Amino acid sequence: MILVPLQTLADDEDVSRERKVRGRHVSKRDIIIVTIVLVAVIAVSIPFIGPQIERANDTDCRENMKAIGQAIALYVAQNDDRLPATHNVDLTDGSAATPPNGYPITWASNIQPFLGPRRSFLCRSASPEEAVNTTSGKPGQKSFPLSYGMYKGLSTVPTIQIPDPNNSILVAETSDQGSKGTYDPHPFGPNKPNGFLIGWDDSNSEFTKLSKWATRLAFHGNGTGYEGQNVTGRHNDHINSVTVSGAYRSLHAPDARIEHSSPRLKGLWWADPNLYR
Repeated sequence: MILVPLQTLADDEDVSRERKVRGRHVSKRDIIIVTIVLVAVIAVSIPFIGPQIERANDTDCRENMKAIGQAIALYVAQNDDRLPATHNVDLTDGSAATPPNGYPITWASNIQPFLGPRRSFLCRSASPEEAVNTTSGKPGQKSFPLSYGMYKGLSTVPTIQIPDPNNSILVAETSDQGSKGTYDPHPFGPNKPNGFLIGWDDSNSEFTKLSKWATRLAFHGNGTGYEGQNVTGRHNDHINSVTVSGAYRSLHAPDARIEHSSPRLKGLWWADPNLYR
């Protein structure tokens, strides 16, 4: 039989009690160590998480574009083959008319009923200042954010008269009032939203012989044009768009250039002044 000294048993009880207390309480040292580890893990993960989030946003934006193309097709089918108007016009300056709630009535207002509930008029990569709040103008209808613009050259045009609908841009990503350095040399005026409209660098109503670029496209850092070295798209090097036929198309800054073919435009930004209504 082995006898254990009473003092040793008491010491063991003290150690056991201390371990239990330490197990129930986290020391400041433990918190510091855990914090340092978490910061290190986050720092290492950021370069990988950021691009993944952007790719997801880009994909979501593309799906928005495809849904918008389908919604416009449904609208056209119910409106004598005509594309929607870019906006209800305020006759004083050609900007968008605004109902009592102060939000403009735009092309998106007209096709909203045809857009699926899982899709949006807002790109998740767009910053708040880039978006326009638009409304249907109908009683009880809420406003909604819009970071896409419709090309003015196709406003109310019958689709049957567009020679190459698969390669004619209808809707693309835009920014409001030159935000983030977007090329917007001909705004409607102070505090007038214009990001719902893709116009021309010398006009908001009709192109001229001097028109060179489509405007308000969400290419950032190009306040003086699309050829600067610091020009970037909302999705790195590109923005998303949809054609008259509903086909998706990726656009890069040089694609904003206007091509003339008197008396109309040709290429991606086709327009015919004889079709304006």
